[in-house]
Amino acid sequence: MPDPNNYREREEQLRQRELDLRLRELESEIHRVEPPFHPTVRDNRSNKPTRSFKRDLILAAKVSGFFLTGVVVVYISQWLAWISFFALIGAVGWAWFEFGRKS
Repeated sequence: MPDPNNYREREEQLRQRELDLRLRELESEIHRVEPPFHPTVRDNRSNKPTRSFKRDLILAAKVSGFFLTGVVVVYISQWLAWISFFALIGAVGWAWFEFGRKS
């Protein structure tokens, strides 16, 4: 028959070992050093910088694309405005020629 005192000693040793391991974990958490804050590091503690050359290049491409699209739209609308203007002059001239000369 097993000795009950030996069981209690074994249980106490296991409990002490668990406490020691937990104490080491807590000490390692306490003595852990946070990396220094850098302005390019995000607030969510990710070490990925907020800006990169690739992102800047994509942003520049988007901005220049919008600019060129705007230039093309203005150019086309300017031509459409001139065409409309001359069409209006032509319509007024035609109406004057058609209806004005009879009176």
